[in-house]
Amino acid sequence: MEPSEQILAKDLFKGRLTEDILINRLDGFTPKTVITLNLSDCNLKYIWHFRDFENIFNNEYFPQLKDLNLSSNLFSSFAIFGQCDHLQSIDLQKNAFESFFFSN
Repeated sequence: MEPSEQILAKDLFKGRLTEDILINRLDGFTPKTVITLNLSDCNLKYIWHFRDFENIFNNEYFPQLKDLNLSSNLFSSFAIFGQCDHLQSIDLQKNAFESFFFSN
């Protein structure tokens, strides 16, 4: 890979919510068992053309999730949320949400 391609790839994927980031933040727990998740200050963003983590916060992937901290990130869309019945508190402070419209 050429240096210019490496820079482009780094810019494109920088801050992208990935499974590696999730696994790292779970401290050995699995998504199915985690109750509290802190992803604050990670400079995360949802990139619409990478739909692999659309609706990642849902009953199937995080069936026991009650407390979620996503503060101080770069999210501008609620596309990362699916149905999450057990979620009791969520911190979305200091993000870049453009609207509070949910499509479903």
